[in-house]
Amino acid sequence: MNACLQEVDSREKPLSLFIRALGRQLIREFPFLDCGGCAVYAAILGEQLELIGAEDVSVWVSALEDYIGLIDIDAVRDRIADTGSIRAWGREGVEFVHLGVEYTWECETWHADSKKLERIDFDQDLSWLVYDGRLTLSETRKLSRQSKGWNPMFDRTLIPALEASVREAFKRFKQHQRI
Repeated sequence: MNACLQEVDSREKPLSLFIRALGRQLIREFPFLDCGGCAVYAAILGEQLELIGAEDVSVWVSALEDYIGLIDIDAVRDRIADTGSIRAWGREGVEFVHLGVEYTWECETWHADSKKLERIDFDQDLSWLVYDGRLTLSETRKLSRQSKGWNPMFDRTLIPALEASVREAFKRFKQHQRI
């Protein structure tokens, strides 16, 4: 029997508690993280989640309400030569308003950014309005490394410190959880 077909435990899991706490910590350390650094955080968080065994890790892109259902990231990808270029996506109508991670852990699919973590129940509305389709972690990493095209409030010289904070937090989590 497929383990995912078993009844879902409604208690909060250690990973979700950890991700919520990590987001709070990072907002204290990097107050403008969600003002130009969300792609950086999504790439780092996604990579760390893959390393501990999360499945189907990808990056969602928040959309303006008028574009919901009109743009599909996966379809746009097929039309652009350089998926690591903010301008290339922009020429196809994709605006990177906000980015976050989608992943599956213990048969539950989640959306996360530095301020929120929500389990996806397909019969409920999420707080985020997102484009159809998802970015890959590789695309997100390339996009996040561009200095132009992001809100300048986030000090991009802090990227190495942000990466170190996330990696150290996951190291402690893995040791504590014996992952």
